Amino acid sequence: MCPASRLSGLSGLHFQTHKSWSQNLDMQQSFVKSSDYEQKAGAIQRILRSSDAARNIRVIDEAVGGKSRFILEAIKAEDFAPLVLYTKASKFVNSDFLFIILREDNPFNVIIVADECNHQHRIEIWNQLATRGSRIKLITI
Repeated sequence: MCPASRLSGLSGLHFQTHKSWSQNLDMQQSFVKSSDYEQKAGAIQRILRSSDAARNIRVIDEAVGGKSRFILEAIKAEDFAPLVLYTKASKFVNSDFLFIILREDNPFNVIIVADECNHQHRIEIWNQLATRGSRIKLITI
């Protein structure tokens, strides 16, 4: 089930769908694939397609290194894009959005992209999501 359609209409939930995120000005810049793009994107896609447990992918690079744009491109496939909910980590920690995802009666699969995520926020978020099953995929940038 697509999380964006289940969450639409709820105010105060700070997230963007993949399509909305892709329309941000900083995501409109041309994307030049590096020589190892296919290898790295493929690895991320394999992890996201795994169905054995919740997964946490951590993306680290220099500031303004194109991490967010890389992830946007890597998860634009038809089987990922409808599941993507993009947010800033600082708005996600302890948010209503997080607590909706944590509810036991919440059956949808989700790929959460938490951008500008420092080490402490990553630990806090993953601590709450790690045991929620294979429906949860977290990408922290």
